Amino acid sequence: QRNYRLDLGHIVTHLGGMRLQHIKPKHIQAALERMKQEGYRRKPGGVVLHWSTRTFRHVLMTLRAMFQEAVRLQVVPTNPALAVKAPVVEKPLDLEENQGRALEPDELQALNRELETHPMGVYFRLLLTTGLRKGEALALTWADIELDRPAHIRVHRTWRDKHEGFSNPKTKGSRRKVPIPESMAQVLRVLKAATMAKLQTDISGLHLFGNPATNLPWNPTSVWHALNRMCTRQGLSRRVRVHDLRHTYGSHLLAQGVDIAVVSRYLGH
Repeated sequence: QRNYRLDLGHIVTHLGGMRLQHIKPKHIQAALERMKQEGYRRKPGGVVLHWSTRTFRHVLMTLRAMFQEAVRLQVVPTNPALAVKAPVVEKPLDLEENQGRALEPDELQALNRELETHPMGVYFRLLLTTGLRKGEALALTWADIELDRPAHIRVHRTWRDKHEGFSNPKTKGSRRKVPIPESMAQVLRVLKAATMAKLQTDISGLHLFGNPATNLPWNPTSVWHALNRMCTRQGLSRRVRVHDLRHTYGSHLLAQGVDIAVVSRYLGH
């Protein structure tokens, strides 16, 4: 309901005063273009935040569904939203912002201080020590974790979000086994024992990082926000993306002299 209100709220701002029968493709297209030009809010200093291409696609998808229902009920003869294309938002090219990077030693030390006590700490430590993609780690169940020595993870799917659900890994090579360092394996053993003691049931199908009541993984956006807040608390001046933890893992393996073919296999390239 919240998502529908958001999507329709954007378009109602521009088309809310018109009857459905009077709305033509040109009106919808013009409304989307106005949304693109105006953005959605201004930050201090007059900087305008703009909608993403994905937002426009969601708005248009909702409109199409709404008008399709109106066609079915014979309120309107045709669906005007079908003839409209979602505006494409070109992001400015910022090589430093978009380029993957490994964390510097001082950044890694600061982040580890946060991870010691943060509720999502185990998740981020797993990314740092195994190089899993964000969605691959969120999709893990306890059945995918082998904690007997040598400990390893079986990667075979990824989590998008509650709307798109699970999907196959990014590439064929992404289906893989990844070793778990003993220090991380011990953390997972403690977490598994605590989870079993708390739930008193078989947890093999339970997700490591999710809501036990629904057994759905965390929202990827929540993960991103959590990392941002941790970095802000530690005063890190450079932006740290969740994917940078994966880059850090691969870079550290290479620095330790691990063969690049082995690193590639662990990363699922």
